[in-house]
Amino acid sequence: MTEIELPLMGTDVDCACGRVHRILTRAIQVEEGVMDRIPALMEAYGMGGRCLIVSDTNTYAAAGQYVEQVLRQAGRPVSSLVIARKSVHADEETLGEIMMAMEPRPDVLIAVGTGSLNDSTRYVARHVGLPYFVVATAASMDGFASTVTPVCKDGIKLTYSGVHPQMVLAEPAVLAAAPMELAAAGFGDILGKRTALMDWTLACDITGEAYCPVVADMMEQAMQACLETAPGLGRRDPSSVTALMKALALSGVAMQMHGNSRPASGVEHHISHFLEMRDLARGKPASLHGDKVGVASLIGLSIYEKFFTEQPPEQGERLEGAAWERAMEEAFGQRLAPRMVEAAKPYFLDEASWAAYRTSFIGHWDTYRSQVAGFAALREQGARALEQAHGPVLPQQMGYTRQDVLDAIRFARFVRPERPTILTWAANWGRLDAIAEEIADALYQ
Repeated sequence: MTEIELPLMGTDVDCACGRVHRILTRAIQVEEGVMDRIPALMEAYGMGGRCLIVSDTNTYAAAGQYVEQVLRQAGRPVSSLVIARKSVHADEETLGEIMMAMEPRPDVLIAVGTGSLNDSTRYVARHVGLPYFVVATAASMDGFASTVTPVCKDGIKLTYSGVHPQMVLAEPAVLAAAPMELAAAGFGDILGKRTALMDWTLACDITGEAYCPVVADMMEQAMQACLETAPGLGRRDPSSVTALMKALALSGVAMQMHGNSRPASGVEHHISHFLEMRDLARGKPASLHGDKVGVASLIGLSIYEKFFTEQPPEQGERLEGAAWERAMEEAFGQRLAPRMVEAAKPYFLDEASWAAYRTSFIGHWDTYRSQVAGFAALREQGARALEQAHGPVLPQQMGYTRQDVLDAIRFARFVRPERPTILTWAANWGRLDAIAEEIADALYQ
């Protein structure tokens, strides 16, 4: 199995791309006995004083109680917030619970868990000016070492700046004991880097967006190593789960180095976020983030295949004006649509800008057409790997209808309108609606 090579933590990297990348996280350790070393690691990295542990009932049982015991035995004053709700999201309710638990005021925050707990603790840590670190209980997502924080605010998925974790720690035995579907979700999150990297490269070629081949290579390394873990994940093999966790951590470091989530998040994440917003609006229990990302990455590969046909397509009809606003209301609902519309308006391209981008596209067309020629094989490989990891392959396995998929492909670009993906370009070319219908027909035949 390919060994993940993490860059040197806590350093500045003078990169060949011309930028200096900062890696602020001091340690990433995925190894046996690391929880016993938490007091020593905290001392080594200057984290003294009172600790507040943030967990839910499952993660407290998996690791939080043990971390609390280790800290108390080391003489550390510690408080523990155990969120008892069945479903925990990074939203106003969770953020409020953490804020209310900060009495007496701690000096260090410790997230014990995965996605929502880590995101919520990171958000609070940034706004109250405290260091934090995470003890992972499952290899379920790639945001452990990230500095960006996706939060649901009033039903809308928004991305905020966060703060880096001082440490990312995990015990292989704890990761392997987690529910199997969590590792499958982590695998899906990494699988999505194929389309994320394609979107990033495309934006670089078409708009001149900043790009770093070193960071992109890190994401490629994480993705390739992850593909090798799929059979072992289904068997709860500790070495496979450890390799997956390191790949997820490497993805977060890549985001940290670039300064945002662009290297790891593209069309597949926008579709995932759209579906999560729809779940919240309906009061439907949300499927796992990584499950949605994995399935959406297969959809994203199909969008690329269908968009880059043999020749550049003729300009189709672009949905604009009152018709667009009515369609947005159907997709997002009467409550959310007005805010989504206003947020998207500054990013609509005028005719002159689109004409320039279209010319650039045609200049790069043959290059991308040759790349997507291999995407059918990539989709088959990805679907097979998701099945081996015991993750979903089709949206209907997560309870999504044909209409949900149609709406997600057509409107997910408005979740983050400032970040262009293949959805943005296909829509501007007037091809997105037709592509959405073709993909939905194939998925729900």
